[in-house]
Formats: sequence, structure tokens, C-alpha cells
Amino acid sequence: MSERMNIEQLVRSKLEGQEITPSPGTWKRIQRRVRWKQFMRFDPGKFNIFYAAGVLVTAAGLIALFQSDPETVRTEDRSRRQGPAPSEMITPVQTDREAADKVPLTGETERGGDTARKNVPAKEEVIVTGDESAREIREQSSGNAATEKPPAEVTRETAVREEGTVREPAYNTLVAYFTSSATSGCAPLKVRFFNQSANHLSTTWIMGTSTPVTGENPAYTFTEPGRHHVTMTAMGEGGQTASFSQVIEVYPVPVADFIIEEGLPGSDGPQTYDLINCSTGAVSYKWQVLGENKNPLEGWASDAFHPSLPAGVLPGQPGFIRLVATNEHGCSQAAVRELPQPPLPAGPQLRFPTAFSPNTAGPTGGLYSPHEKRNDVFHPVFDTEPLDYRLRIYSRRGVLVFETQDIYRGWDGYYLQDRAAAGVYVWMADGKWLNGEEFLLQGDVTLIWSDQR
Repeated sequence: MSERMNIEQLVRSKLEGQEITPSPGTWKRIQRRVRWKQFMRFDPGKFNIFYAAGVLVTAAGLIALFQSDPETVRTEDRSRRQGPAPSEMITPVQTDREAADKVPLTGETERGGDTARKNVPAKEEVIVTGDESAREIREQSSGNAATEKPPAEVTRETAVREEGTVREPAYNTLVAYFTSSATSGCAPLKVRFFNQSANHLSTTWIMGTSTPVTGENPAYTFTEPGRHHVTMTAMGEGGQTASFSQVIEVYPVPVADFIIEEGLPGSDGPQTYDLINCSTGAVSYKWQVLGENKNPLEGWASDAFHPSLPAGVLPGQPGFIRLVATNEHGCSQAAVRELPQPPLPAGPQLRFPTAFSPNTAGPTGGLYSPHEKRNDVFHPVFDTEPLDYRLRIYSRRGVLVFETQDIYRGWDGYYLQDRAAAGVYVWMADGKWLNGEEFLLQGDVTLIWSDQR
């Protein structure tokens, strides 16, 4: 180690104090290399060759982009690959006024507008049809040079060939709408619909949940009560659809029904008919007498729920009774029944009704006045009071629901202070007349609650 240090000290001592001068070209070579390295080095703080190259390339690209027409590029590229078709080659026609002008056959002709009016001479017309071989150049006979010529006609096929694109046709706005002859009514309700749609080709109808119906102005009969949604779907020229809906409300119809009690005698002696109303779903009633040929007879009419018709007081021979029952919507139904012939008087007798409608307010006790006919109490009608009398009423299961020995007390329709079930009951009446003659009668009666009709 000491030996080496001695050598180094020796060399240092020898060279110390001596001046070494480089050759004249050495500094120039060093400076040239330094400048080149600094110029090629990418320094964001300095503008060097990289920035200059990027600016030039970007400018060239933008100029080429704005100067080129995409449609022309596509057409030229297709022409280079396929070559021009003989039917697409049209020789420009020169006019005697402007020999230098040429008829444009590029995309400017199809686009029309100012470009087409500027490039097409006033005396020339170019017609391009779907047939590629049918091209005609005609000269107009008009001498008015100031009149502008419309753009050349170009069909859909020519537009595809020359432009490379297809314009979709413009369709008129589709409007779906209809009106109806009625929007509500009683079942069965027949309604006719009138199509008022615009720019449509066909229509399909849905009448509620039923099978689709076709046609411009269909008619349909709604038999079921309720709200029915009617929808019409219209199809336009381009396949587009539009719909319109309307609600048709159909009201229910009441059921008219009644029973005629055969010839019960009244307090004044003449025979009468008791009319027991069994209608459902109605709020008002109209009774009328009809003749043998079912023509209306004057002299008697009623709007009561359970009216009585005196026999023999009407002009002519009544043959039928008609009841018209109407509900709150104004819907009505009629029922017609034939009047039975009144029986001939044959000594004392009791007659019981076949149906009655109890008072819905509660038990009444069933008491009535002599010769009074009450439809809310089941009791006999008689012209002579019997000496002995007993009335028993049984349910269909054989349960005794009512019993009395008072001729002026009937059944009010209640059992154990509660409403008896609506339906048919069996009655039995027995007793003795003043002359000692005994009687035994039996039959059935229908109990009808008026608030459940």
C-alpha cells in the first residue's frame, strides 16, 4: 500500500505544475456534441423539435379532414374498387349559352336546394329513375332564363347508388280517436262505434275482455252489466300504432215478478184480487189491467207495492195484470199474469194468501181489524166469523213457528222475536162454523222480506 502511494505521489509530483493544452479541433467537437444532445433532449420548458413536429402533423390532419367530403370519399373509394358501371356514366350536356357549365350528377343533385339550383342550367332537366339505364336529358321549350329550375329527380335506388345512404320516408302523424252512439245504458246495450282516426291503415277493437273485433265502424251488444273498457288500436303507414279507450257502463235490469191471490172477498162483499209483489232490484212499480187481447184498460192503476184489485168494477172483462218494475238507473222489466176467474159464493169460507211480506221494523203482534187485508201479516180473509178457530204454521223441517186461536191475530213473520227465514211455510187451520159444520184447511205460504228483494 505504501509502495503504491509512493508511485502516485511520484506521478503527481511529476505532472504538477505542467500545463496541458488540447488540440484546436477538440473544443469544437465537444461543443457540437453538447448542442446536439441538448436539442434532442425532451424538455417541457423549451420548444424543441418534438413540439414542432407535433404541430405540423396536427395541422396537416385538420386540413385534410375539413377539405375532404365523406360522401365523395366513399363514392371514390367504391369507384376505385368496382369501376364505373356503364349505366352510371352520363355525358355532360352543354347549352348554347353556357358551354362551360355541366350537369351535376353527384350527391349535390339529390340534396337539392340552392346547390342544385346553382349548378343545373335553366334549360336543362335531369331525370334519374329507378331503372339505371333510363336516363333522359331534355331541353325545356320555355325561353324565360330568369325562372329557377327545380332540382333533378332522384329515386330511392339512385340515392343508394350515388350517396351510399337511404333517407327514411316521412309519414304523417297517426291519431287514434273514436266516438260512440252511447256511453251508458241498460243491458243488453247495443253500441255503434265511429272511427275518427287520422292517417291510419287498419284498426283493431277490444270490447272489454271479449274477442278482438275488426272493422272501421263496428257495432257491439253488451249483455253483462258493469264497466266495459273499449280500446281501439290504429296502425299507421309506417307500422306505428296508437290507441284510444272509452268506458261503456251497462246497468243491470230489475226482475219483475208477482203472485195473484185468487178472488178474496172484501169487507163490502165484492170479490178482490190481492197482488203480492215478488220483484227484485227495483225501486218503483206500476200496475195496470189488460184486456183479453192484452190491450190496456182504463179505470184502475196503482203504484203501490202490494195493491188489491176489486173484481167487477172495471169496464170490459179484465184478463191480465201487468207489472212494470223500474230501478234507480231507469232500467225496467215487465211481468204479465193472467187473472183467475173469481169463485162463486158457496156459504161461509176462509181464504188464506199464498205469500206475504212482513214489516222489517220489528214484530207487530199480528193483530188486524175485521175484514182488513194486510200484506205484512199472514191471516185469513172471511165473510163470516167461525165459532171455533185454530191456526198453526210449520217450517219445512216441521218446527211449529206460530199458533193462535184468535181469528183476528195473524203471523207477523217473526219467530222468538227474531226474523223468520225467508221461504215457504206450511199452514193448517181447523174449526167450526155457527151452523155446526167443521172445517179443516191446509196449504203453504211464501215469506218475503222486502229489504232482501
